[in-house]
Amino acid sequence: MKSVAIRIQQDNARPHVLEDDAEVNAAGCSDGWNITLRNQPAQSLDLNCLDLGVFASIQSLQSQTTPRTIPELIQEVENAFNKTSADTLNKTFLTLQHVMEHIMSSNGGNDYRLGHLHKNKLMRTDSLPTSLPCDARPLTNAPPCFPLQQVGTSLQPKSNQAPLKYLVRS
Repeated sequence: MKSVAIRIQQDNARPHVLEDDAEVNAAGCSDGWNITLRNQPAQSLDLNCLDLGVFASIQSLQSQTTPRTIPELIQEVENAFNKTSADTLNKTFLTLQHVMEHIMSSNGGNDYRLGHLHKNKLMRTDSLPTSLPCDARPLTNAPPCFPLQQVGTSLQPKSNQAPLKYLVRS
């Protein structure tokens, strides 16, 4: 395992260390390891639905309580998750679908501008969908920009490519 280069990716939150932190880099190279730190690119293709609203929703509910121990905190987070409305989760997954379509439209890039879906307005008129229609063009144009090949019933990276975190169907 030590012969393999390991890249640890962190988001750009202020509590994290800089990519070129000397102490972290020294620790990553100690004992024959090859571990380096990388920051997540802005608007990366992480597609983490938790970052798209679920964490904020849970935290806003949990912050209304004052747990005093770790088990109490865990219980309060679980309670907050259970109180998170289906509408909130639906809005989050609609945003995720919207982001995915933009990623496909930009050929897998992150150089897109995400427009507003006006989800709250749609909720007020009881017309918020549970899924978004997807333009077929980005879907049919996206697969060539990903180095994938069909292997049995699942998609696998080509042998000369590093494993991919995200795959699209062909």
